[in-house]
Amino acid sequence: MKVHPSSNPRSPFAVRKVRPVVRSFRAAFVPNALTWVRAGGHAIVWESAKKATLVVPKPVKGNAEDYGKWAAYDLGRRILRVASTGSFAGFGIVSLKGDDLAIVEAWGIRDAVHMKPTRELFLDCVACGACCRNNTVVLDAKDMKRLRSGAPKTFVDRVKRKDGRLVLTLLKDGRCAALTKKGTCGVYEYRPDACREFPAATECCLFAREDSLGVLDGATKGPALFNVSEFAEG
Repeated sequence: MKVHPSSNPRSPFAVRKVRPVVRSFRAAFVPNALTWVRAGGHAIVWESAKKATLVVPKPVKGNAEDYGKWAAYDLGRRILRVASTGSFAGFGIVSLKGDDLAIVEAWGIRDAVHMKPTRELFLDCVACGACCRNNTVVLDAKDMKRLRSGAPKTFVDRVKRKDGRLVLTLLKDGRCAALTKKGTCGVYEYRPDACREFPAATECCLFAREDSLGVLDGATKGPALFNVSEFAEG
């Protein structure tokens, strides 16, 4: 399988990341799931075909690269809840239903080829730029002040209001107006906090890479170790 330039460990700007591997478990195997999470992975515990729980390590305050939090963000949750009672006490959890189930099932299929709870990979963000495409970046007053302090006026004037919020403008091809042809950010010094805090190798990053570049960090074909469709068939 051909390696995308942004995944080449020898790329000039490649950085090493160790991300959690997602594995699915039936509800009868909660102890196994928690062992997996303690070792650094993320677990999906399936109670039925329509109900499951994402279990991740307890979030660490101030850690901007908390993979569990970003997994929750990718599912549309603003806060990662920590269970205080029950089997998952002390762990971060996200109750899953509806569209969430297809998303996390895809994570499990993607990661089925990885046998350990964590996976090392190298990412070159300059050769990638996936998070700078087809992405909504919301700006606050601090971001606007920073942009106005030095970013080109033509770029600042492109900022628009969408659904009552200020957002960076995307070009017709989906690229951020600040993304240069070289893959660098044209307003890097003045970029918004959302861009500064977006960490590589999180679920949000992996989704952007798959959606924009067609790069899937894991299995490209073949069954997951456990597929939720087994419930339906049963």
